[in-house]
Amino acid sequence: MLVIHLCAELLKGTGKWIGGQGNYEEIRLALIWSNVPVIWFGAIWLIMFYIINISLNPTYLSGLSWLDYLL
Repeated sequence: MLVIHLCAELLKGTGKWIGGQGNYEEIRLALIWSNVPVIWFGAIWLIMFYIINISLNPTYLSGLSWLDYLL
């Protein structure tokens, strides 16, 4: 949450410098809404790994190394 506030302040200052007209609340909302797809993608990714049961161990696929699997 602190990162959102700091980034909003930095973007507000930078935006004013180049002629932007957004206020602090608008910039903060834009930052929050722009992170919604990232949050959804992360949640879907976690669900995918849970359902498919993919291990982070490279030897998970039939005991082969990743190089053997790709060849």
